[in-house]
Amino acid sequence: MELNPFSHEFHEDPYPTYRFLRDRRPLYRNDDLDFYALSRFRDVHDASLDWQTYSSAEGTTLERMNPKLFEVTPMMIFMDPPGHDRLRRLVSRAFTPRRVAALEPFVRGTVRGLLEPLVSAGGGDVVRGLSGPLPMQVIFTMLGVPAADREWMRERMDLSLDRDRDTPVIPDRAIGAMAEMMGYWFRLVAELRARPNDGLIAALCSAEVEAGDGATTRLSDGEIVGFCSLLGSAGSETVTKLLGNELPDVWEADQKR
Repeated sequence: MELNPFSHEFHEDPYPTYRFLRDRRPLYRNDDLDFYALSRFRDVHDASLDWQTYSSAEGTTLERMNPKLFEVTPMMIFMDPPGHDRLRRLVSRAFTPRRVAALEPFVRGTVRGLLEPLVSAGGGDVVRGLSGPLPMQVIFTMLGVPAADREWMRERMDLSLDRDRDTPVIPDRAIGAMAEMMGYWFRLVAELRARPNDGLIAALCSAEVEAGDGATTRLSDGEIVGFCSLLGSAGSETVTKLLGNELPDVWEADQKR
């Protein structure tokens, strides 16, 4: 059995491949695409902590990325210590458990609002109707993105993740959408530095920690933009897929009760 992360057939039903890898090929090698894959929890956990061997500095995809691409807008996911640790410490000053917990009433209300049309219609596309829009609404609210801009941003995020079949090449339409989002984030950060609101971006603008020499350090506009891009795109995609994978099991368990 082959693991080809660029195959649409694999993404339509990846679970037999995952099972095969865990049972028979916990250290898998694909010579054609030149990569190794770990599939057991302990191996993945240990590798994720060993950044000297398993570096993230050249990206987290099979294609190596030039670290210079992220010099202006660095993202933690593409960094190793000590730069990674500095960003994480700064972001943690604003991205707190209390801020996340305060979103619970909004999340519950948003879920009810998204479910009502599905209930009224007797069903529907749960990804399009619930798991797709939900994480973006939550993330945009957390970041403090104005309501008038959210649909435009959601369209750009979806387009930035669009890929063609059976190729690792990022299409021009996706690159263009990424550039548009970056421009938007830079404009929004500049606006919120001048006129803060109660969102996460404004909190990131004022976050500071002590540097090694006793001085304080803050996030640059580019570092905040990198975090917004990471949280907006990667965060929304992972939650969308998580909910899409989990809801059938939830439904089945509910029917058995």
